[in-house]
Amino acid sequence: MRRTMEPMVRLRGPEEDGVEFAVQQVVAAVGIGGLLALSVGGGTRLDDDFRRFFGPVPPVVAVVVALLTGLASMRILDSRGWIRFDLGDLTVRQVAIVVIAAAALSAVAIVADFTIGFDEDVNVRWPGSLAFYAVIAVVAEAVFHLVPLAMGSLVVSTPQFDAPGRSVVSVLALVALIEAAFQVVASRAGGDALALTAFVDVHLIVIGLAQVGLFWYVGPWAMLLFRPAYYAFWHVGWGYLRLRAIF
Repeated sequence: MRRTMEPMVRLRGPEEDGVEFAVQQVVAAVGIGGLLALSVGGGTRLDDDFRRFFGPVPPVVAVVVALLTGLASMRILDSRGWIRFDLGDLTVRQVAIVVIAAAALSAVAIVADFTIGFDEDVNVRWPGSLAFYAVIAVVAEAVFHLVPLAMGSLVVSTPQFDAPGRSVVSVLALVALIEAAFQVVASRAGGDALALTAFVDVHLIVIGLAQVGLFWYVGPWAMLLFRPAYYAFWHVGWGYLRLRAIF
């Protein structure tokens, strides 16, 4: 259970709570690995991919800002009593559930790729995809989940986890819809086909609900693990195969 008098994240060796240590390394690798890859440089094509999302903002700046705001948001959530379980409470079974859920939703997207068909630029080419999706994972989790959840916790009283109440459920539901709403605006601006837009919106709503569910019932680290796992299956793994075979 959550321990209010202890630090939210503790540095521990692999001999102590191996799951916790492994999760820490994955999360750290996503952020730090993205920064290191960006420092080497991804070439003109990768620069263009980043520019589609960040405009003139350098991706390194976007990652640093996202990491800082994400950490600040976690502190706010912890101080407001919104974190039920900390990193040390994660079990192997829970991590497996996160990975399986990410794989299952990735499989749904792959089926949609065969039936509806995504554009080429929905995936970034290997090996630039490693740096690109590491950066996007960090920024997306801060923007779409951690910061909105922290803001919600400031206006809603400390929840009862077994009976969260209408206000808390409303905050969680709204946060789950933010990414899908953002995609609706982006799809309309890009003139995407109706069937494709509808699938993506529904898919993102399901993902959003899954992630806020993980946040509430398993803890924020399970929520944060979901996105890099999903990106690894759908964008990096399948993206590598589809861009080689189709485009």
